[in-house]
Amino acid sequence: MGNKMKLSKICFIGVMITLLGCSSNDNQDLKLDYVYDYDAIDFSELYNVEKELAQINAHKDYSKDKDSLACLKAADDTSISHKKVFRICKKASKNKDPQIEYLLSEFYRLGKGTKRSHYLSFIWAKRAALQDYPLAQSRLGQKYLDALGTGRDVEKGFYWFKKAAANKNLEAIYSMGKIYRLGLYKMPKDNGKAFKWFLFGATFGLDPAQREVSNMFGNGIGVKTDKREAAAWAMVVNNCSIIKNQNQDLVDKFSEDLSEQDLKLLKLSSDNLYNKFGCGKFLKFEV
Repeated sequence: MGNKMKLSKICFIGVMITLLGCSSNDNQDLKLDYVYDYDAIDFSELYNVEKELAQINAHKDYSKDKDSLACLKAADDTSISHKKVFRICKKASKNKDPQIEYLLSEFYRLGKGTKRSHYLSFIWAKRAALQDYPLAQSRLGQKYLDALGTGRDVEKGFYWFKKAAANKNLEAIYSMGKIYRLGLYKMPKDNGKAFKWFLFGATFGLDPAQREVSNMFGNGIGVKTDKREAAAWAMVVNNCSIIKNQNQDLVDKFSEDLSEQDLKLLKLSSDNLYNKFGCGKFLKFEV
């Protein structure tokens, strides 16, 4: 894009770079040497274990009878003992509600209200996972990877992580990025795949994934180096964080060598990313 660009309207490149012409003369000579095309990324290869899973509604409403509702209410009431909550939820489990089954799995995992048992935690997590409950799928994948309540099976662990990712479970998406980034569970390091997983999570407003994307853009890890994109993602995390300017170190690091033209575009790029992906703006599901 070496030619001068007169911008008389808003132009979108990919999903996040907007060049504004409007009435400001300052923007008329802005140039971009490289723009990351977010629309060109095919995320389906990451989580398409079974094609129909991508169509699962993450808002799926599970039927709740009075016993299930009593369990959920008790679980939210800090005045009720864990032991009593466990009894109420165990009674509700006869209805095979995956949310109740997941809660029982957590009771056994943590040893709250009952004796700790990784095996029983695994059993209940699997029951919920088989009903497409996203968080249970993610936890089941972790259990297979870490041999908690079952034998270690990396293939099954990845299988369930990818099912959870198909349900847009952020825990599973971020975990897959770390696995490929660090080469965990004897998987060969693959920065390209790690970047895609982190970017997938970043587009759902997951701030640890957004920080990873910023760092990978800034250092050319798994993607072509682009300091302005790196700084823009770092600014998104700054805007979303409870701690003011938590990511200022990356903002400073990746913006210090930018040209005057790119600095003019940096704020605009960050605003577009924030409006599109920041702070879980489009995270319309509970997991």
